[in-house]
Amino acid sequence: MVRGMQNYYRIATNVNLDCGKLKRAVMTVMRNRFRGISKKGRKLTNAERELYGKSAMLIYLNEEPIYPIGYVQHKIPKCKRRKTEYKENNGVELLMRRQPLRGRSIEYADNRISLYFAQKGKCAVTGESFVSTSEIHCHHKIPKSHGGSDEYENLIIVMATVHKLIHATKATTITQYLKISNPDMKKLNTLRKLVGNDSLKVD
Repeated sequence: MVRGMQNYYRIATNVNLDCGKLKRAVMTVMRNRFRGISKKGRKLTNAERELYGKSAMLIYLNEEPIYPIGYVQHKIPKCKRRKTEYKENNGVELLMRRQPLRGRSIEYADNRISLYFAQKGKCAVTGESFVSTSEIHCHHKIPKSHGGSDEYENLIIVMATVHKLIHATKATTITQYLKISNPDMKKLNTLRKLVGNDSLKVD
């Protein structure tokens, strides 16, 4: 709890002043109620040593360290810049939003669009960017016929050709679609196993 409070509030200016008041209040109660408080105890872990090893406030209760709430330093919050190669294809995205999905749930429709953005407009198996809505297939990892749902975690966006390969069982169909796509076979086989199909061998 102490570490959580310090991590959360350390971006506040002069946080050590408020935490110093808490420290005095807490120590008053602890010294009045508990026996076995000392300045020595068990060996600190690497994480504990890094955080509180240099603190003169550190005390021990029955050899267990009591993290000093007052030993906190202000830290300026910094936002990391996210590197991304994704460029919005407004034409495809707009068509996706307007595309009617008859017989599908609202959850499915919303998660389909969310996945498209999460995958940066690319197929999860080939890594290729989608250039038309006809290429975009939203696949259920666990089929609905096997108890699968429309939840975000059970969906994945793939190329139409990849979707065919996931469900294909005939050798001629598999050969046909392997020729016109370049899937990551490990990812493809993982999805095939989830729907109950055998893995495809890589020559």
